Amino acid sequence: MQTFKDISIKGQNVLCRLDLNVPLDKGIITDPTRINSSIPTLKYILANNPQNLTIMSHLGRPKSTQDFDNLSLKPVKNFLQNTLKTPIKLIDDLETGLTHETISHRNTYTNINLLENLRFNKGEESNCEEFSKVLFKYGDVYINDAFGTTHRKHASVHKIVELFKQECKEVCGGYLLNSEVNALNKLYSKNSNETFVAILGGLKVSDKVNTIENLLKFADKILIGGAMAYPFLKSQGFDVGNSPCSVEDIKIATKLYEMDKLGKIIPRIDHIIHPVSNKFSKE
Repeated sequence: MQTFKDISIKGQNVLCRLDLNVPLDKGIITDPTRINSSIPTLKYILANNPQNLTIMSHLGRPKSTQDFDNLSLKPVKNFLQNTLKTPIKLIDDLETGLTHETISHRNTYTNINLLENLRFNKGEESNCEEFSKVLFKYGDVYINDAFGTTHRKHASVHKIVELFKQECKEVCGGYLLNSEVNALNKLYSKNSNETFVAILGGLKVSDKVNTIENLLKFADKILIGGAMAYPFLKSQGFDVGNSPCSVEDIKIATKLYEMDKLGKIIPRIDHIIHPVSNKFSKE
């Protein structure tokens, strides 16, 4: 995989996919860890004087118009502006955002744009080629630093890479992506005398099934936490109440247990059982 050192971004239009999916409470960022993890990559890009830098990310799982209001990337834009100490333009309409005002040709400084939440467009999660072409117009160089999203076949991390390669345009990984890949390579090539314990969390087993299948070959133990533990517990006959637990994930968990001949998979079992009020159950 190419890195920053393999390409030149000076004077280029750089399109950068980040994972800025931070938790929000009434529009306030409660944990900026993911944004802060992306800052070294952004600073490197800006230090190398691109023509324009366009940042893109998803945020949450918007399903309704109300979600669109609550899951805007505006708080993220404000946080980035304060951290980088430079103005950033939030582009609401991705189709018409590619204007002279947005992508200008000034030589004095880099124009920075942040595309509004990618998941506001259905084409993102469906890996739509037409939506990828909209994103493609923003960059001559594509940099992926969204490790936590790269496993998904979504337009901004999958189909768009195909478009860049078809046009013989540069594609590379950022600091965060490369550091994660290097760490995984070291783990997969570990000495047989070293202990390798993997800890996984998240919401859906279906999002992690390929990762778990691969880890079964290398890890000594796989500890499953978060909401992802419930399908594993349910498949073993435990009562998980109203905890997130889809039929699909239960089937996948059952299959993974069948593959796990050495008993490597260990779901977390110390959970707090709490009654859900009618008010919250409706929401």
